[in-house]
Amino acid sequence: NVGNGVKRVLLNGAMCVILQSSLTQVTCTSSAQNVTGVAVVTVYIDNQVTINNSVTFEYTNNPNYTSVSPVRTIPAGGIILTFTGTYLNVSQKALLVINGMAG
Repeated sequence: NVGNGVKRVLLNGAMCVILQSSLTQVTCTSSAQNVTGVAVVTVYIDNQVTINNSVTFEYTNNPNYTSVSPVRTIPAGGIILTFTGTYLNVSQKALLVINGMAG
């Protein structure tokens, strides 16, 4: 019963708060890190430390947009905007705010 036996998950030694677990899956929320790169994943199952070097997790840089096209639009909206940048694929919940209005 691996899911119920998971007591802690660490990423580079920082706690990953367990949200739910089952026989085949554990879901946790990662803690903030000061560095990017591959993190060591440590799982405590029934108080036994397990490290599987073939399982990797990576912290990347924060998403950053560098341009938007077009740079003007009409107030009525309905115009498709294209944002270009780096690490845009790592955001789990993107929110665009233009002049204080979320869309």
